[in-house]
Amino acid sequence: MTDQNDKDLPAKEDSPVNEPKKSGGLWRWIRNSLIGAAIAYVALTLFVPVTLPKCDSDLAKSEMLRAINEGPYSRRSGVRALRIVEVQETSFDAESEVRTCRAMVSRNDAKNKLYRVELIKVGESGMEVTMELM
Repeated sequence: MTDQNDKDLPAKEDSPVNEPKKSGGLWRWIRNSLIGAAIAYVALTLFVPVTLPKCDSDLAKSEMLRAINEGPYSRRSGVRALRIVEVQETSFDAESEVRTCRAMVSRNDAKNKLYRVELIKVGESGMEVTMELM
């Protein structure tokens, strides 16, 4: 009797209850976009400075080197900044959010040169670096 009852029941794999649910591609895209946006927001708030970094911070030093190496003089002459030898903060204007520094830079032309550096806050979390040879 049980054999006959088993034959009358549909097989489990044919049952509509076990079919995978089909979710719309649009909803999946929206969900993934929201998750991605949340992750990007958290990453930006954790890794992008809200205030200007100190002159001797790693971020400020790397931006100083980049400013020199990507500048027109460096591109034209081939002179590259190798490392920041010494850095001193000379002033900080909290109202306009401008930090001024002096940096001794070792270059590939075997000369150490003194630069005047300004770290300027731009927008909520951006920074502009200007450098002038002294």
